[in-house]
Amino acid sequence: MGRVGIGQNERVSTPPDVILLSRHAEKPDPHAGSVGVDKHGKTDEHSLSVRGWQRAGALAALLAHAPQVPHASIVRPARVIATKPTKHARSRREVDTATPVAERLGLRLIDEAGHGDLDGLTDLVLGDPSPVLVVWHHGEIPKVALALGADPDQVPHAWPDHRYDLLWVLTRNKAGAYDLDIVPQQLLAGDSAD
Repeated sequence: MGRVGIGQNERVSTPPDVILLSRHAEKPDPHAGSVGVDKHGKTDEHSLSVRGWQRAGALAALLAHAPQVPHASIVRPARVIATKPTKHARSRREVDTATPVAERLGLRLIDEAGHGDLDGLTDLVLGDPSPVLVVWHHGEIPKVALALGADPDQVPHAWPDHRYDLLWVLTRNKAGAYDLDIVPQQLLAGDSAD
């Protein structure tokens, strides 16, 4: 399908009814003695901590069985998007978090947009009507939510630095905007219920 005659802000397809936003799982914390490890168990400061890998696996199980009673607003994604590592933003944590979800659901991980590429991400998310999980850098998630059309009155100014156990669920309303529901994952010991 060509893009002839389509304005820059016009979409070819209907956007998804549900968008799940997540930050990456736990990162290394040298003050607590945790290190980053890659998928082979080798030390890698740009990868998840062991607890982060546990969360990534638990998140994959949660989304494979969505929706469930304690997480009624969470749907099973049909696409999984993650921030790709770049020369300037070398973190693999977003990809590390998203990969077990994509693998568990039998999906290809989409990592075409890099850190700071809100336009590219918005095109990827809103250009396909299927439900999607986006794993992104937490410092940009409020901007991502707003760029996707979330109600500005509902979007917090920041994702809490210490919280790895949340999902932001954007649900499209009748007006075409997205309402935000912040859902505690409650997947690992120590996760908060609110």
